[in-house]
Amino acid sequence: MPNIILTDYCNQSCPYCFAKKMMDGDNGNIDFALFSRIIDYLVDNGEKRIGIIGGEPTLHPEFLKLIDYAVKRAGLVHLFTNGMVRDEVVRGIGAFPEEKLTVLVNLNAREFYTDKQLAKIERTLSAMGHRATLGYTIHSESFSLEFHREMIVKHGLRRHLRLGLASPIAGSDKGDFLKSCDQVRLAGNIVAAAELLEEQDILIEFDCGFFYCLFTTEQLGILTEKTLGFHSSCKPVIDIDMEGLAHRCFPTTGVYARKIFDYPDISALRSAFNRKFDGLKILGKEGKCFDCKFLSRGQCGGGCVGRTLCEQPDLLPKLSMVS
Repeated sequence: MPNIILTDYCNQSCPYCFAKKMMDGDNGNIDFALFSRIIDYLVDNGEKRIGIIGGEPTLHPEFLKLIDYAVKRAGLVHLFTNGMVRDEVVRGIGAFPEEKLTVLVNLNAREFYTDKQLAKIERTLSAMGHRATLGYTIHSESFSLEFHREMIVKHGLRRHLRLGLASPIAGSDKGDFLKSCDQVRLAGNIVAAAELLEEQDILIEFDCGFFYCLFTTEQLGILTEKTLGFHSSCKPVIDIDMEGLAHRCFPTTGVYARKIFDYPDISALRSAFNRKFDGLKILGKEGKCFDCKFLSRGQCGGGCVGRTLCEQPDLLPKLSMVS
């Protein structure tokens, strides 16, 4: 599912949100003319599902106008938000059919929020109801999803939770993320979180960047039963920014951008990103994935290529030699 970035503004002082370093500088908001052209390009080339991201996309001054156009053209629009949404925008979202517009609310731990922020988020969740899915991004070895379980049950949200890893930004020394060597200590906590959520019939859906070998055979069995199924992948998501430039994904922003309209369709664009980055996957976990049977069989995606580039910055100049 390709994503369109509406704005690089955010309404939280959040070190983990997309606004932190999606692009250098402050490029503001996408204009309606470019947005509608991108939507038409995607839909006309067979894309039925389109993501809307930011920054915080609901801060765009023409947010509802943009969403209305996207909903009318696409099969499904999936909005990513931090949940701190203005009441009038929440009401506007509620006017769209649930089967045409869904929402992913990415929440941090409860202690991250002030009482005022939490009250705003809870109003959003209550209004969204079953339209919304919660997400959590892991940025430390120790974490709990009890708060997320409480919010899902209290507000009648979808009984799924997207679990992701905080992503580094290739070529930058900033960012809050776990190195590959630190991830091995996550396995037990992830399994415990899955078991906690499953008690309320809430199932984890894994985002990209996880290693297959992060878990033991026994742990993988538990995850098979108590989540939507563990998978390890690292594929081009395609994030399209406010200037019509496509990036493979958030971690590789700024490393290799392409003009979206130079390609006949998204498949051709994904192929270009694959040619550029797929060779990094064999380096994977601290350069130890060369002879991995899980990688060669396609069971593991080799972790996150952005993390590989951050941990081995000498690879960045060599990347420019790949056509």
